[in-house]
Amino acid sequence: MGTRVGMALIVGLAGAAVSVLPVHAAATFDVGGNGSFETSWTYADTADWDEFNDIVATVNGGAISTTGWTAVASPVVPPNTDVLTFGYYKNGTYGRMFLGTLNNNSSFPRFTYVVDSNKVNALTNGATASDAFTFTLTSDSSTATFTVNVTGASDAPYVSNVIRDITDGLAATEGGTSVRLPTGASGAGKSAYGFSGSSTTPAGEKVEKAFDGLASTKYLNFGGAGSDVLIDTGEQFVATGVTLVTGNDEPGRDPKTLELWGSNSAFTDASNMTSWVSGATQIGATATLSPPTERNSTYPKAALANPNRLAFRYYRLLFPTVRSGGMMQVSEVRIEGNKKASEATYTQGGGAVIIMGDTVVFGENPATAVVSISNGVAGDVLSCGACPVNGYTATWDSGTKSLTITKSSAPYSPADLTTALQSITYNNGSFTGSRNAPGVGLAVTDQNGLTSSSLSIGIGMGQNRTVSLGVSGGSVPSSITYGGTVTLTSTASNGGGTVTYEVVSGNCTLSGAVLTMGTNTCKVRSTTEFDGTYAKTVSDTVTFASTAKSITVAASSHSVTQGDAVPTVTPVASGLVTGDTSAVITGLTCSTTYTRSSPVGTYPTSCTGTPSATGYTVTGAVANGTVTVAAATTTTTSVASSGTTPGSGTVAAPGGSSGGAGTGSSPVTTVASRSGAAAGGSGASVPVATTTSTSTTTTVPALASLEVPDTPDGGAGILVGGKTLSVDVSREDNEILVTAGPMSARIWAVGEDNEKVALDRNGHLRVLQGGRINTEVLGFDPGSAVETRLYSEPVLLGEGTVSTNGTFAETYRIPQDTPDGYHKVVLAGEADGETVTLALSILIGEESGGLNVIVIVVLLGLAIMVALLIPVAVRRRRDDEDQQTA
Repeated sequence: MGTRVGMALIVGLAGAAVSVLPVHAAATFDVGGNGSFETSWTYADTADWDEFNDIVATVNGGAISTTGWTAVASPVVPPNTDVLTFGYYKNGTYGRMFLGTLNNNSSFPRFTYVVDSNKVNALTNGATASDAFTFTLTSDSSTATFTVNVTGASDAPYVSNVIRDITDGLAATEGGTSVRLPTGASGAGKSAYGFSGSSTTPAGEKVEKAFDGLASTKYLNFGGAGSDVLIDTGEQFVATGVTLVTGNDEPGRDPKTLELWGSNSAFTDASNMTSWVSGATQIGATATLSPPTERNSTYPKAALANPNRLAFRYYRLLFPTVRSGGMMQVSEVRIEGNKKASEATYTQGGGAVIIMGDTVVFGENPATAVVSISNGVAGDVLSCGACPVNGYTATWDSGTKSLTITKSSAPYSPADLTTALQSITYNNGSFTGSRNAPGVGLAVTDQNGLTSSSLSIGIGMGQNRTVSLGVSGGSVPSSITYGGTVTLTSTASNGGGTVTYEVVSGNCTLSGAVLTMGTNTCKVRSTTEFDGTYAKTVSDTVTFASTAKSITVAASSHSVTQGDAVPTVTPVASGLVTGDTSAVITGLTCSTTYTRSSPVGTYPTSCTGTPSATGYTVTGAVANGTVTVAAATTTTTSVASSGTTPGSGTVAAPGGSSGGAGTGSSPVTTVASRSGAAAGGSGASVPVATTTSTSTTTTVPALASLEVPDTPDGGAGILVGGKTLSVDVSREDNEILVTAGPMSARIWAVGEDNEKVALDRNGHLRVLQGGRINTEVLGFDPGSAVETRLYSEPVLLGEGTVSTNGTFAETYRIPQDTPDGYHKVVLAGEADGETVTLALSILIGEESGGLNVIVIVVLLGLAIMVALLIPVAVRRRRDDEDQQTA
């Protein structure tokens, strides 16, 4: 069945200034705001059960006489629950015409035609019908007629036992005659009513306006998001969905989400709803809404899952979010559902019971209805108490356990078939043993062979009894620790039967009767099956609250061999339950003082921040862990620079000079880069010569070959996909800023006092051995790995992972044994899938007392001038000598 989607053809309803309309000799009609005058409008029926948008239009020419029109006294009854926005109406054959005014000004009349869905859908395929309505101008008594034409199409019948609006009949005054709309501010939300003198809602726009059937009125709540509605329906209903209608203005106030909560406990203190909400059950999940842009228009229905068919009398409708703005408004609220009473309970030997008392048939020309029993046993019988009904007769087939109600020829009537179905009874006068409860299925077929969807209805069996839910070994606890367990028990007032337990809401789990507590409130109930004498019975819902479980947290500990990569330090929790891992811990940043160049020893690991985890409370401070570094025995290699003899023990020193390790020193493991291996060098690869050594040394693992950008002293370079990019280097607040292609970086030095180190007199980054450099880089692929090295001798400073927002921020310590001079800090990673190598030349060691750049430039200028002047002086002296000789 289609759902009414609102008044799509709205003309001049509100919002804009009203212009004076020309006076015509007779009333004319403008549908759709196109400026043209129509005398008729046509609906096209569809092949599905549907409800149409209403025609809304202006009547031009002046005020319309209401003589012959009926004043609106009450909303249209289901199934045609259209919202009434006008003060007078006339009935047609296929719908009702409503007459009203624009902004309450009788000079600007408007009308809406509301289709009677039952009658339109009852039209046979291709049949045409029309309704004509006469409008009379008060100014000159001239008349004009507007005609609505409808063409029928074949629809499958539709059957339902859903009441279209369980809020129909609510009191239309504040407080209500049965406290159906209780006063008072909700402690758990923003009440429909405030305390005495409160301005939660303005006068004339209180919550009862959401139930008066008039879209021209509305419920406005200044509280906005979190506003609510409190409803007492007067009896228990099984709610299944909610439909709203937008207000007359301000789309920003439209609700965007809704929740429906139910309970059979009354609102004893509407000024403080906290205790009521804690015991209420949410029906389905929070529903995301799609508010229509048109004003006074119907939302798509929000279906609410209620698989356990929980029935409640008291409801709270909550609007957690609105489209925008600081207020909330709706013009109408409809809650759909049905009565629990429609599920009949049969007592063996107690006589027949009506099983389909709320069932209704909609649609055109229903010819046959078939009602079949499932889980049937010998002696089951269905009977039609009202049959025959105007030609509809009933036949029972004991073999197939089905009752067929049919009419042999037209005219067919949904109302007559509904009367027959609502009189069907179930009985079994001979069976007295144990059995499963039966159910019935209903399907209706029309004269064209189109069949409705099946409607299923359950039949309870046995005498009534009560069942209570408890826990083994004592009374029901008010709360259970997260991950804790209790064993449930179910006690019946009479008889026996198989017992099952179910979670009504919350994230606790059940294994048989053992309940394991989740992280929030948990609601459970039990079901005791029919035992041959007593009916299948469901207990009341019992609520358990969850309390946090205590855990302790420490930084992880690791064992490595000297030179291994820095391990990833994480928080480790003790006392976790329900299969949780330490990954549930958030709020901590963990690190270690160990680096790849750290000597043998023990280094602390630690975590800073405030730890938290859903369902847990962390007891005590976060403990430290350790990284234990063991020595390694290895065969070492020597690196011979260009022009040296392999095995001589000579190692290329930083800057390309000999020394560093020194002639005759013990061999040192080193790996040359593919280019720029020595700071300031030519970029050519350095050959590696292998020698055999019997000595045991500390290993610095060989690093994979890496192409390193050429950089001037104190400058930067970048390679992306092997291509050199132009680099922009600037300085700010003693930091080096590097920008090139997709990358940008900020690098600065930090001393042992944790203070930022000033750039040297040349504007270069300088740091002492043992000091630290900080890096912040943007441009690497989020989640990718980045490796940071120090050249000339390639030393791995660290490895890390780019954050999800694309930021890579790390701190590195410069090894104590790094020689003085210029070195390169090189970061290697990926950007847009390309290999990226970013290098910055830094100065390591004490700053020399040499001349700064400015002095050098001045001296260089003087030298150039001297160089230019000396040849001139020499030439003049020679000229003088030549003249004297002559």
